[in-house]
Amino acid sequence: MRQRGVVVSRQNGLARVRLVRCAGCKGEADCPFALDLKGEKAQPIEIDAANPIGAEAGSIVQVEGDTNAILTGALIVYFLPLVLMLAGMVIARSLAAARGWGEVAPALIGGGLGLLLWFRVIKIHNMRFREDYRIVAIEQECVGEL
Repeated sequence: MRQRGVVVSRQNGLARVRLVRCAGCKGEADCPFALDLKGEKAQPIEIDAANPIGAEAGSIVQVEGDTNAILTGALIVYFLPLVLMLAGMVIARSLAAARGWGEVAPALIGGGLGLLLWFRVIKIHNMRFREDYRIVAIEQECVGEL
């Protein structure tokens, strides 16, 4: 997956790249607001990317990330909490019903435990799985102050 960004700084073969994306277009190349660094419509994030081509600070670059890594991260962030929360609610409610403890409170507690498990999964994912971004092209050299 390729995105456009501006190199903010560089150090030890890495470059800090500011990716600026609109809410609607997600940074596509033909969007006039994709690199509007001062506009309110832009949503900047900063990543560290390998800089094998030596892009300087201020350059507009194309950054490529592993698509599978990005999709796995999206799955963990958006889908997994719902599944774990619902599974926790169903399991807790079933166990509570078998013991005669009621329905609502155990289901809420089970849902909360499912969400706590999700936080743990995110922590493990963060430690073991780093997205490998790299700069693959320089579109424009040094555009000035950021």
